[in-house]
Amino acid sequence: GDLLNKYNYRKLRGLIIEKYYTLGKFANALGIGSTTLNSRLTGKTFFNQIEIEKMVDILDIKKDDINKIFFTHS
Repeated sequence: GDLLNKYNYRKLRGLIIEKYYTLGKFANALGIGSTTLNSRLTGKTFFNQIEIEKMVDILDIKKDDINKIFFTHS
C-alpha cells in the first residue's frame, strides 16, 4: 500500500518549535528549504537518512526516541 501520509510527526514538530521557534529557522539549520520541510512534515515526500541523522544531531534526539519521533504511524 501507499505509505505516504502515514507518518505522524507531531512529536517532531514539537521539538522543532521548542528548539528553533519556527519551521523556517529549523529548515535553514537543516540545510533544506521551508517548502521541502513542509512537504516532508505533511507526508507529501519522505525525509532521507542524511536529513534524519542531522535532525537527530541538531535536535539532540536520544537513540531510544528515534522510533517514536520519526516512525510513528498516524
